[in-house]
Amino acid sequence: MNQHSYEVLELPKTLEIIAEYCLSNSAKDRLLVAHPGNKIPTKLQKIIKELTQILAEGLPVYPGYFENSLDILERVKPEGAILDLPELVVIQKQLNAAQNLKKQLKIYTSEKFPALNEFIEKQPILLPLADHLTKILDEDGTLKNNASIQLAQIRKDIHSLETQIKNKLNRILHANSSVDVVQEHQIVIRNGRYVIPVIRANHKRIPGVIHDQSNSGQTVFIEPSSTLQEGNNLATAKIEEKREIRRILAIVSDEIRNHWQGLKFLNLWLKDYDVCRGISRWSHEFNADYLYRHQGLELINARHPILLQQFKQEKKSEKLVPLNVKLETQTAGLVISGANAGGKTVSLKTIGLLTLMSLTGLPITCEPGSSIPKVQKVLADIGDEQSIAENLSTYSSHIRQLKSTLLNAKQSKCLILLDELGTGTDPVEGAAIACATLKGLLESKATVIATTHLSDVKQYAHDHEKMENACVVFDDVQLEPTFQLLTGQPGASHAMDIAKRMGMPKEVLEHAASLMDSEKIAVEQLLAKMNEDNRNLQYNLKHSQRSLKQAEEKHKKVKEELEALRKDRRKLLHKAQAEAAAIVENTRQEMNRLLKSAGKENKDKESLRSKLHDKNKKLNRGLAQTQAKPATPLKAEELAVGDLVWVERMSEHGKITKLFPDKKRAMIDINQLSVEVKVKDLGKASEQALKKQKGKQIKVRKPTVSRLVRTELDLHGMRVEEALQEVDSFLNDAILANLPRLRIVHGYGTGALRVAVHQYLKESPIVNHFALGKPGIDPGGDGVTWVDL
Repeated sequence: MNQHSYEVLELPKTLEIIAEYCLSNSAKDRLLVAHPGNKIPTKLQKIIKELTQILAEGLPVYPGYFENSLDILERVKPEGAILDLPELVVIQKQLNAAQNLKKQLKIYTSEKFPALNEFIEKQPILLPLADHLTKILDEDGTLKNNASIQLAQIRKDIHSLETQIKNKLNRILHANSSVDVVQEHQIVIRNGRYVIPVIRANHKRIPGVIHDQSNSGQTVFIEPSSTLQEGNNLATAKIEEKREIRRILAIVSDEIRNHWQGLKFLNLWLKDYDVCRGISRWSHEFNADYLYRHQGLELINARHPILLQQFKQEKKSEKLVPLNVKLETQTAGLVISGANAGGKTVSLKTIGLLTLMSLTGLPITCEPGSSIPKVQKVLADIGDEQSIAENLSTYSSHIRQLKSTLLNAKQSKCLILLDELGTGTDPVEGAAIACATLKGLLESKATVIATTHLSDVKQYAHDHEKMENACVVFDDVQLEPTFQLLTGQPGASHAMDIAKRMGMPKEVLEHAASLMDSEKIAVEQLLAKMNEDNRNLQYNLKHSQRSLKQAEEKHKKVKEELEALRKDRRKLLHKAQAEAAAIVENTRQEMNRLLKSAGKENKDKESLRSKLHDKNKKLNRGLAQTQAKPATPLKAEELAVGDLVWVERMSEHGKITKLFPDKKRAMIDINQLSVEVKVKDLGKASEQALKKQKGKQIKVRKPTVSRLVRTELDLHGMRVEEALQEVDSFLNDAILANLPRLRIVHGYGTGALRVAVHQYLKESPIVNHFALGKPGIDPGGDGVTWVDL
């Protein structure tokens, strides 16, 4: 365990924050001692993940608060040990809390939350003990009268004796109420005996035993002689009550001793749940998540947990700048440079703390897709370690820490964090030692992240094949840091700019500039220019990405609107064609009747019929062209039994259960109803529907109809839309009731209703055949249509 690194990276403080989300002290204590060597077990991590998911769905995560009873269990462990009533109450509350929690958590299905359900099933079953304690213990923690037959009888006797004594005392008080004897008209208890307050000067008027006196001495508390025997009997009964209570407690203590292992496991079970619940509540509030990638370092929008809590408390979370950092797989070292107070140390601490949290088994505050390198230890040298007591300067302390780090790095895979590497001594010598240290750490296969101001260290990182530079971005216009980390280039220190912003006198700054090496000034200016250019590029990139996203959204919206317009146009054309067809059909029927009554020559009649037939055929062709068609139609050779397809006319997905030999028709299962559909009406299923179907088995059960189903439908007086809705409902009820034949009454009128009904029947996959009634034979003649299902 590397306690020094834990302290400088503030792991204990972070654990304190998370522990506050637990309810029990034992759960808080468990969290406070967590570290990579004492991590949260994997099985609990899975439960934490599921509880966080439950919270994200807006569902309750029930509390499992309890008092730790391990000390009580240790006291009752020796044979013959007897627990007292308050201790039994603790055990009872714990058992009740566990049973209630199990019932509440049972609402979450095992398929969706397998780890939680497995955890619930492992709860020890102690129902007999829980029932026994509930039976004998009252809500206020006292033994119920029916805890035993003997106790019930003893308490009955006690109540009877107390009533007798109180009645006698009340009579004495009443008899002496007019005399200057009784101080107050009340009955009190002194030394376990019922007494009355009597004025000392006249106490001899009421013979009895004095048990106590008032503070002033003016009042004495007398137990009259007439109640002494009942008082003695009451005292004896109370002794018997205590003896019986002890006997009951001994029996229950034996029962608890017999369930000792189960109760101890229950303590651990409840503590583990409280730990999981506390971490999940923190994780949900801070948008933390578990990492499932360990392929190098990549943090996406990472936030330091302590800073995040501070910003949340101040209600300015949006001002916290997240950290984004990535090391390529071939890169093992990163040197961060840039302005002071620009966020270099915070970046270092964020990387280190989140790595420690991940190794401890905790979710971390970054977005999915992030990755932490596979390491066994995190070693950090951050801050001023000067020690007067040990006669150590800041530099000496850093050297001692570097020495320890180099030794540790050779023994295990480490993430090493070094702040202000090479400082505290002569810059030239400090830089040389810093570069040599980096070389030694990289040879030991460690992942190293360091901060520095030294140009030689930046140059070393640039030249080394396994190292990379990074910088904290500085705003040259506002002369202030942006707290953003940019990988790929070193950063300028901006010492002169910051000094200027802080109000350093101009003549001092000018003299300082004259003392600086011109080459180093040029390098600093070049780095500053690179940082500014890169910042502008990043801004332009974000602006372009935002514009592209807006354009894509507009394109999608226009496409959807265009498709909607096309559908509306098709519907309007179809409706117009249907109305026209209805008029032609009505005219044809009318002409047939007129021709029949007029008795014209056959040649004229046949010519007129032919023209009407041609017109009707043309209109039907128009209807077919305007009917809804699948967006992605399928060919017969592309279909197979079991395929999921889109049925355009029914606007539903269905599963192919049968393909007819003519390859023009198929049987489709749609919402547990089998229908016959033309192949040309089938389209490709959507990706969403295919994903939903994958891995699922559909059990088909035909619905039953519990009401009496009609065999005739009368559409007189209805509009076309209303009538077609009635026909749809009529056919559905009939097919479910296995009716073979139906009768639809539509009448004559303009013929529009009849044509619309016939068109609907023609398209319906559940209609086998339909025909007009025969005049003179069928009731209603051709004002009726017969339908075979």
